[in-house]
Amino acid sequence: MDKETTYKKIKTVLNTVVLIGIGIYLIFAFTNMNYDYTLNDQGVTISRGKGIDIAFTEIVDVQYFERLPALSNRVGESLGNRRNGTFTVAGIGRGKVYVTDITKPGIIIFTADTFYAITPPDSQNFFIQLEAIIK
Repeated sequence: MDKETTYKKIKTVLNTVVLIGIGIYLIFAFTNMNYDYTLNDQGVTISRGKGIDIAFTEIVDVQYFERLPALSNRVGESLGNRRNGTFTVAGIGRGKVYVTDITKPGIIIFTADTFYAITPPDSQNFFIQLEAIIK
């Protein structure tokens, strides 16, 4: 085999590996894109991957939004309307965002150190329940 044929075969194999990798990532991202947001005895739990617990005692404020303010990516992922990671939220600052759809109503939970933007399926009811607990 000459060098050109070997190069073409290596290039084809690498391109195939990259495309398969992208496909696996997209499948993983789309099948694991939903979060579970729950209120339990201790606080709020955001479940996906390792999960995040926010104790009621840590929450200093909570705000409801018919639509979350504009987000700019810092560290994380943006896939369609989904956002996951650390973002800057317009008019609020930099915090954690775990949102399945930025066009839906959402809640921002403030702690002394940061905030968490979430979009539970019934955001308004979730907000009412959470606000009643922390007040």
